[in-house]
Amino acid sequence: MRALLAYGAVILSFLGAVHWGLVLARPPGDTARRLLGGVLPSLAGWVALLLPARFGLAMLVMAFGAFWLYEHRVLGARFLPGSYLGLRRNLTSAPCALLTLGLIAHG
Repeated sequence: MRALLAYGAVILSFLGAVHWGLVLARPPGDTARRLLGGVLPSLAGWVALLLPARFGLAMLVMAFGAFWLYEHRVLGARFLPGSYLGLRRNLTSAPCALLTLGLIAHG
């Protein structure tokens, strides 16, 4: 379970790091908020690692979903490339499925 938690936290941090790269490559008008959005996934992953496995796995699934909603509903195609938004569907559903299976197996 600890390895699965670490996997989820690392992938979540990676998704936040993408936003840092996008802001650095093409700074939009609302840079501070976008950079905060890039930091929050890492913080959520870190907190999930500190929790008991069952709660950490659940937190990671919620964090993946919340970050996906933020990217698609708040930022959308104005700030993110369309190809990235399509890829993010897979980068959210695959880890969420694995984390949910781990949560079910942990029971």
